[in-house]
Amino acid sequence: MKNALIACCLALLFTSATRAAVVLEYSIEGLKDELEDNAVAWLGQLPETPQERLNFTVRAEERVRLSLQALGFYRPQIAIDIQRNEPVWQMSIAVEQGEPVRIRRVDVQVLGEAGENEAFQALLEELPFAPDDVLHHGVYDDFRRRLQSLGQQLGYFDGEIVLSRVEVEAAGGHADIELIYDGGRRYYFGHLIYEEEQISSAQLEALRTFEEGDPFQLAALQELQVQLRRTLFYSSVIIQPQLELVEDYRVPVLLSLLPAKRHS
Repeated sequence: MKNALIACCLALLFTSATRAAVVLEYSIEGLKDELEDNAVAWLGQLPETPQERLNFTVRAEERVRLSLQALGFYRPQIAIDIQRNEPVWQMSIAVEQGEPVRIRRVDVQVLGEAGENEAFQALLEELPFAPDDVLHHGVYDDFRRRLQSLGQQLGYFDGEIVLSRVEVEAAGGHADIELIYDGGRRYYFGHLIYEEEQISSAQLEALRTFEEGDPFQLAALQELQVQLRRTLFYSSVIIQPQLELVEDYRVPVLLSLLPAKRHS
């Protein structure tokens, strides 16, 4: 019993010793909602040592300023007060966010064959930023990623952003956006590679969702995977475009099946 009590006390001492020490507490005044949340995120994890605390306080103003710029506020007033009473410093961050930068001009283009594609046209119609909107770098970056992702899903494997520019005039309170995506040539489905020991050509023909020569669409591969799983004949269905085997813009597709275990 005595040994157990000693072990318990040692465990408690070890836990207390390894628990992170509080060396700084801070507050943010003047911000709320997304602005406050973003400032906290940019400030990062609380320091645990005196050296980390010093680094944290030295960079606090810059981090808060960058967090506001990400959301379109380029002209804030930031005042920081630090009470250096040991062992826990107290830091107060007072912010006047100022007026936001608003978008003045938007130029978004999709070049090449992709420009005539209905999915790209629909995406452009849902443009999440427009003149007079408050500039939000996160919204812009997310849309840029959606452009590139859509290109990959539809077989524009050579597609790339050829121009991406957000020009901010902080003093004037406005920003111009230019974003140009060139999809290049679209790729097509090549032949389907599979083992007839795993599935017969007749069975596959009844389920397949694309033909050789059709424009590549990731959704067609996903639908074929769903169809094969619904048969309950297979415990694993893997469908992989073989981009390294492309010839004349045709992408072979490898189908790998693992039969499900049969119970008697």
